[in-house]
Amino acid sequence: MPWELMSTVVVRTAGLNASIDESKRLELARRFFLHEAWVQSGCPLDSTPADADIVPGYSLVSSQKPGAYPSAYRVYRDSLVPFLAESRGYGDFYHKLEMLIEDTKRKHPEEMERLWAADDLDMAKFRKQWTNLFDPVWPPGLTHATCFKYQQKYEVELPLVFFAQLCQIKRDNTDLSMSSFRDRTGKLRKGVVVDYILEALKGYPAVVFVLGDAYQARLRNTIGHNEYSLVGNEIRSLDGRTVVRADEFFRALLALQEVQNAVIWLFHRQSHPSIELARFGILSIGFMRDQVQGLPAMHIFQLEPFRRLDERASWLTEIQFEVLNSALATTLGSAPIQQGSLNEDLCSWLTRANNVGRIHCELIAAMPCFHTEKHFIQTPWGEFCQRGSATSLVVPAKVTGL
Repeated sequence: MPWELMSTVVVRTAGLNASIDESKRLELARRFFLHEAWVQSGCPLDSTPADADIVPGYSLVSSQKPGAYPSAYRVYRDSLVPFLAESRGYGDFYHKLEMLIEDTKRKHPEEMERLWAADDLDMAKFRKQWTNLFDPVWPPGLTHATCFKYQQKYEVELPLVFFAQLCQIKRDNTDLSMSSFRDRTGKLRKGVVVDYILEALKGYPAVVFVLGDAYQARLRNTIGHNEYSLVGNEIRSLDGRTVVRADEFFRALLALQEVQNAVIWLFHRQSHPSIELARFGILSIGFMRDQVQGLPAMHIFQLEPFRRLDERASWLTEIQFEVLNSALATTLGSAPIQQGSLNEDLCSWLTRANNVGRIHCELIAAMPCFHTEKHFIQTPWGEFCQRGSATSLVVPAKVTGL
């Protein structure tokens, strides 16, 4: 186990299959929403989120230098959307959505550029609608307010327009006017659009599953026309033809919110992050008491989106340690310098590293922790859990000032 962390706090290896602590997950969702609402409002200084409301890791990536901000911040911020979705059971939706976009882009690159440009004009309006309608926590039980929220979300057009235009491009139709989906008054026939999208995307069942859950015409019409009543744990239409249980309703509501989250996420990530950013997002480093294959060993904990940018960690060509009185400065390849304290045990570790000239490194991806088990990576930026398996590397090392 690691026994020394540069931030001088204890490190524990995260449990990969730990169960979710719902209160922690909701707290992270609340912080994420507060930050997004603040960003969509133009980042007013008089309503800057308090330290206790900041998403773990934001302070780290916002202060990364040289040359990392705001790119590093955007990479991490965008990664939180599918990360939170995964905790709600929608992880495969985002993965298959990425595949859908990439498949279509390879076949129709110019048309996809037109699509992004055309819909980007409406994104400012959509982001405001998203802020108005997003809720990190829903009250228990059915209420008229939550029913009305579903109907309001359903009426937001941009997600439906985007998916319909994407399907048109996928089917070699370059007319993105959507005229065939509008009535004589120009109003979007949403039910027709939904049917078209679900049929066109049959090859992506994970996407169809979420979209089908989200856009339920009978539920939308019953609520929108105010032709329903709440009876116990059910929504019942006044003519008795439609009955929707509470669990079915909330599945539809959460799926619809997820679809809208995904559209914003897709537009954010159109400028792909440079591999140069792979060296950022280092949370902390830990030194191991035991050697690995005869070499001094250390752990490097890094935020997952940066770890995944360069799985081979080609930026980590050498590790340099500089002893300055009772302090230690560690340079991990081209990554920002890590500062920490020095003690007798660490001096012995550094002596071994200097003698052999190489270190066994375990690179560990991490994201904010909301699990019940107390196995986490504790840092000044919050608690983090390991994501996936570690990557092992043997890296040249140099020690000065010892």
